[in-house]
Amino acid sequence: MPEREEMAYGCVFCLTGKEQSVAEGIMQVCPEVKTVVAKVEKYKTVHGKKLRVMEIFLPGYLFFLAPKDLNPLSSFPRDGLIRILTEEDHEWRLSGENARFAHWLFQYDGCLSFSQAYKLDDWIHIASGPLKDMEGRITKIDKRGLSGQVKLEFGGKTLMTWLSFELVEKGTLHAVTSSRTASAVQTAGHPDCGTGSGVAGGRVCAGASSGGQPEKA
Repeated sequence: MPEREEMAYGCVFCLTGKEQSVAEGIMQVCPEVKTVVAKVEKYKTVHGKKLRVMEIFLPGYLFFLAPKDLNPLSSFPRDGLIRILTEEDHEWRLSGENARFAHWLFQYDGCLSFSQAYKLDDWIHIASGPLKDMEGRITKIDKRGLSGQVKLEFGGKTLMTWLSFELVEKGTLHAVTSSRTASAVQTAGHPDCGTGSGVAGGRVCAGASSGGQPEKA
């Protein structure tokens, strides 16, 4: 694998439902490329049992990390692939907010699992995980459903996505998190209301999600 500075992030638009097979096909043909499918871990009730499952939250999209000099259009297998997403001047190498979004996904191998949080008085403190990374972008907290809505940006579109967290005892956290670095979200007042933006700010009500995803190019 080339050095990190010689690599660039990219994104592929593929057939919905074929994300995983297209990702695996690319890595088989191009071993120097790493791919991830954006998934989020959620609670799902099956036959009365509450299970934790991974679900794709950007259907039809997968992200890749490849050498900057690679030509994905001629290198990637075509089975299930619709096209390589490009920015200005037909550039496949993501930049700015798009590159930051892809980098965030790669930090978790594309799988946004549960964040860890603890409750202190009327506050939920996000201590670690994907939600912790989103300080300043948390818009709603559903403390009954144990999830936070975050505002993400990709491809010039705003994605309102729910990320789950689990409540743990403060003493069992994997890392010591002080009140200055924990993302504090107030949950006082209405049982399903909280404070957004990842810091002590204005209250917002955790109502129905306003889901969104990039328009299919």
